[in-house]
Amino acid sequence: MKVICPNCGKGSEYSLARNFEGKVECHCCRALMWVVVAKGELQETRIYGEPEARKPIDISISEHDIEETWKRWEVGSWVDLEDFKRLVKTTYPQLVERARNKKTICYGELEVYNELQARFGEGVRTVIGQVVGACGEGELRNGRPPISAIVVAKDTGCPGQGFYGLSELSGTPQDIAYDTWEGKGIKGEAIPIEIQIKRVKFWQQKLKEVHAFWAGKENEH
Repeated sequence: MKVICPNCGKGSEYSLARNFEGKVECHCCRALMWVVVAKGELQETRIYGEPEARKPIDISISEHDIEETWKRWEVGSWVDLEDFKRLVKTTYPQLVERARNKKTICYGELEVYNELQARFGEGVRTVIGQVVGACGEGELRNGRPPISAIVVAKDTGCPGQGFYGLSELSGTPQDIAYDTWEGKGIKGEAIPIEIQIKRVKFWQQKLKEVHAFWAGKENEH
């Protein structure tokens, strides 16, 4: 494995294990380097004794997670899988940026919204909800709070009904879950006020979790 020396800028070849962390000596200037290798890939090289560089946290949404949501929600009746992956991958970084700044975002502000409105008309509400929901479920599957909590309707300042229909990983109480109400045709003002209040409190808690998780993080996508 070739390692570039931070001191002299020249490269030297070394026989290193697939997972290695330790000192090596530059073959050119003899400076001691601290080298970290993980799974056969060079992760870090610095002069031995210097503090470890602060690394950005690489958090992203995987194609597998997107596909799982696409299957579960039968999104194929609206968009094919590759198109759905594109829409989600476009939306996810936008949500992360807002979450890092402890903000919310309206559905209409999402980069893909105008495109979907032009393609589906009134159906934009369904498709944009599926895109946002896929971002939320992808987070939940990886042990992170549902980033979809930051997406709200402009007129209410709250998330759409689909937010309460995320996978069981969200921990949504059954009495406020989408399946309990909208899934049975009970919508809007027909839902008891006490349930609506519980939903708002649940969402507010998830919003706090999302903002707390992302605040101050540095990320690559």
